[in-house]
Amino acid sequence: MSSVDTPFDTVPPADPRVGTTSAMRPDELHTFHKNARRGDIDVIMGSLKAHSQYRPIVVNIGTYTGRPNEVLAGNHTLMAIRKLAELHPTDPRWNTVKVHWGDWDEHTCTKIVLADNRTAEVGGTDFAQLKELLSSLPDIAGTGYTDVDFTALSQSLNPPGLDDLAKEYGDGVTKDDLLERVGLKLEPETAAAWKLHRAKFGDDSAAMAALLSEASVS
Repeated sequence: MSSVDTPFDTVPPADPRVGTTSAMRPDELHTFHKNARRGDIDVIMGSLKAHSQYRPIVVNIGTYTGRPNEVLAGNHTLMAIRKLAELHPTDPRWNTVKVHWGDWDEHTCTKIVLADNRTAEVGGTDFAQLKELLSSLPDIAGTGYTDVDFTALSQSLNPPGLDDLAKEYGDGVTKDDLLERVGLKLEPETAAAWKLHRAKFGDDSAAMAALLSEASVS
């Protein structure tokens, strides 16, 4: 049986029980009232479309907070499912959300939300292992990674040598490397005047030299 077909206990929405898992309509749930996390909804939607919802989100019953059916872990999964339901109203996968129930007080709810967000951020990645895993797949749709990500990952693991860089960018110091670069903040009118003046010359240096020469004469 696939993860999509996994059965879930049907708990009446008016009487959820701690420790049980059920299927709820997306509009019966509420995102956490103060979530500092800003997830990438589109990436989550990609995973959901490829695999459906393979794990339940965690929802607080609300006995102690006064906020019933509030999501503690999986807020952006709920948002993604709601968006998918709008985009694909005939797809039955987005009619319900798999929910695991708990009932905690205000401080515990806040800590759970913070911990869920923080534990997803800390830690590191074995990039060689990551590349091996991605390479083992027939395609990377639904993984959260793109072809651009994979190319960048591959390049980071196999950086070009000095000879390769010399072939691409040249070897040794060039005239351009010795030029001084100056950045200016100009009012729109002044910038427009500079562009008109610059158009008369082959490069910035010649244009600036002519401008300074005119200024010295005046």
